Amino acid sequence: MQKKIKAPLTGVVIEVAVSVDQAVTKGELLVLLESMKVQLRVEADSDGLVRGVFAAVGDTIQRDATLVSLEANSITNADDVNVDSSIGASPHSLIQEFYDRQALSLDQHRSDAALKRHSKGYQTARENLARLCDPTSFQEYGQFAVAAQRQRHDYQTLKTSSAADGIITGIGQVNGQSVALVVNDYSVMAGTQGYFHHQKLDRILAVARDKKLPVIMFTEGGGGRPGVTDVKHSFARLIRSAQGSGTSMS
Repeated sequence: MQKKIKAPLTGVVIEVAVSVDQAVTKGELLVLLESMKVQLRVEADSDGLVRGVFAAVGDTIQRDATLVSLEANSITNADDVNVDSSIGASPHSLIQEFYDRQALSLDQHRSDAALKRHSKGYQTARENLARLCDPTSFQEYGQFAVAAQRQRHDYQTLKTSSAADGIITGIGQVNGQSVALVVNDYSVMAGTQGYFHHQKLDRILAVARDKKLPVIMFTEGGGGRPGVTDVKHSFARLIRSAQGSGTSMS
């Protein structure tokens, strides 16, 4: 009986230690991945014979992608893969926590918001971004930001309902050219602008200035956002400063 040995998380293959028809023992290294500068060993969970290798050095492997098929001598759970971080168990759990947190801001975890956009004939902000950018080139800034409303709403809820605080910012490639990208997300509080939203916008414009990058911006939204509770004093100072300099906050 063959079973699939899958990648425990997204990473880059830096070593493939086995080949087809090779006999392996439990605990033997099959594939070495690197994710967030941490190396992760994917090992055989039983003695067996390698029947297929589906990864090569340099490949970017998505989580749950099959790395190796193994005909086991002593069958264990097909998904029970031994994973060992080269610097201990804690970094692996932190990496997984990072990916889980990251996923909360993606369309797959915001299906109701995505369906609402599609029902009106629009794409989501992340779909617009994906169609614009060269594949896998986008490096996001401030993805974990949420609305400054923790005193009004549960923080766990805000991670999804106010994903990225209504604005996606980062650096990506468009037709091979590096650009700064700003995409307003109307599915987050009607695209209104909050405290961290503005901080993210300021940051990416500063990056664009320093790196001398052109800026592409998808603008869609409902203006200023009421109900900021977490940083009201700082936000008030920000508004006064903007008014004093003649800068619009809308």
